[in-house]
Amino acid sequence: MGNQYDQILSDVARKAMESLAFLIEIPDDAPSQQPSVAAMIRFSGPFEGALFIQVSPGMLHLVAVNMLGMMDDEEISAQCRQDAFKELLNVICGNFLPEYVGNEAVFDVVPAEMFECSALPDDFESFERIANTNLNLDAGRVELVFFATAQQLADV
Repeated sequence: MGNQYDQILSDVARKAMESLAFLIEIPDDAPSQQPSVAAMIRFSGPFEGALFIQVSPGMLHLVAVNMLGMMDDEEISAQCRQDAFKELLNVICGNFLPEYVGNEAVFDVVPAEMFECSALPDDFESFERIANTNLNLDAGRVELVFFATAQQLADV
């Protein structure tokens, strides 16, 4: 099941990064910073799940600058950077779910939350890793992982 959804997640994330934040993918062999800033968005509906993202530290500033149409040297609060980043994650999740389960399903999406580290919460032990992708962007590296509850997936 993974490869097909890995590619869909990659395509959705790449499109959102390009269209909203003007971040462009670069060849995989190009050096980039390792991800160290993380956020997650949870959802429920026909099944429960979450989309987890990790990015290079400087990417939050660039996402905010590009999404808000600001100048690169303008002062942007940490809250503003995080809000822009969480909105980007929201768009990626909102575009991936219909690709994964179809347009008919309705989900409740909880606002995204930031993490100090890249560790997943303990309750993810009940979730199955459905898709994951890594993107090398001009602003740094992005890792995305889509989780869903395995037991409820059989019912969809």
